[in-house]
Amino acid sequence: MSIIKYPTMAIMLAALGIIFLPLGPAHGESLYSKMKKGADHYEQGSYDEALKTFVDAQIESPEDSQVKYNVASTHYRMKNYEEAVKGYQDVAATARDVRLEEQSLYNIGNCLYRQGKLEEALEYYKKALDFDPNDQDAKYNLEFVREEIKKRLNQAKQREQEQQQENKQEEEGKQQQQQGCSKPT
Repeated sequence: MSIIKYPTMAIMLAALGIIFLPLGPAHGESLYSKMKKGADHYEQGSYDEALKTFVDAQIESPEDSQVKYNVASTHYRMKNYEEAVKGYQDVAATARDVRLEEQSLYNIGNCLYRQGKLEEALEYYKKALDFDPNDQDAKYNLEFVREEIKKRLNQAKQREQEQQQENKQEEEGKQQQQQGCSKPT
């Protein structure tokens, strides 16, 4: 999961492959400072502190999709997948930036995969690909999850066949015992 930072970090962000969307001029320095501080905590792996800082920024600017995205991404890193899904869904529904919407849909797929909801994850990867058909990560994850579903179905089928075989052997054993007990002496 990546987070969004602000203009002074643009070069470092590009090098790290982290999503970068600049804030418009309407945002004050206070929001910028909070976002930068939260991003620093996030990069250091201090997710509790990052979340606190991003939530403070969200209080200041509750409708800012970038702030919401960072809160959701931090929840993901903390393995709070349900909270992350809620946050990403909010971003996907309200973002004015298509890239942010696509990334949110992709990340919902990741959260759902982590929760074992493979069929739902597939749907979100498809939605992400509707926005950006060239998203290689979404393509890869879509195929990976499809293969995982096939694998799990095959494993379940194999377990069922093994169970049927065991049941059949038990039944045959019981029949042999009953026949052995009913023979005249």
